[in-house]
Amino acid sequence: MKKHELFLKRIKKLSRENVVGDILNEKLCGKRVEIVGPSDNENGKEIDEFDVIIRLNTVLEYFPFTKELKRKFGSRTDIIYSRGSPLKKYYGDDKLWKSVPPELKIIRSIVGHDKKIMAGSYNYPAYFKKLGLDITEVLCPETIKFVDNALQLEKGSNLKSRTGLVPIIESVMCGAKEVKVFNMTFYHGGTNVFRKDSVQELNPKTYHTGKKTSEHDSYVELKLFKILMKNYPSISVDEKLRTIITKGK
Repeated sequence: MKKHELFLKRIKKLSRENVVGDILNEKLCGKRVEIVGPSDNENGKEIDEFDVIIRLNTVLEYFPFTKELKRKFGSRTDIIYSRGSPLKKYYGDDKLWKSVPPELKIIRSIVGHDKKIMAGSYNYPAYFKKLGLDITEVLCPETIKFVDNALQLEKGSNLKSRTGLVPIIESVMCGAKEVKVFNMTFYHGGTNVFRKDSVQELNPKTYHTGKKTSEHDSYVELKLFKILMKNYPSISVDEKLRTIITKGK
């Protein structure tokens, strides 16, 4: 069996096993889902037309959105996917959490299958309840294990996934009616508006700071994403990412 066939078969198997859990399944199944990255691009009006809007990582620091950010990224936020490190930094920051949009109901904590980084150990459910927030925190070690393994199988090294590919795959697993990706470039140029320490021009083989790393290779992530697009007609992209994908053919 080819690597790509194994990748797609595994997605179907994880979907049948409901590794994402009932909470996310109920939220995404049959819905038009928008996954919004951090790249500077004016797509706000179209983004707000979707049923469910997913955002990533340090976007938490920028609530409430300014008029300019709403024009570029839309105004609503239903789900945030974040790695453990940013979440740990925000734990106990009452002012930050009280500024989140009222429609935000799910924090999807990205943790490794070894669970060495687990935001859940900080007891977020009790913390949200104390603040009067109706937010559920859900961990996703099985999906991260799958994505990391897929990247390593493709490249043959110790690659680890960035945040953006995970909600795309999980939206497919949940049976979303449509999955559209906006303001995401897989580090092929663009910027990260929601990182104060981000370089002006992102590079597929570096961190957002421009530092080289052996753990990330967004050429490989983009390759897997193109396989997803080819096999799942429900996935579409904005014009900027479409241009990047076309050039890479």
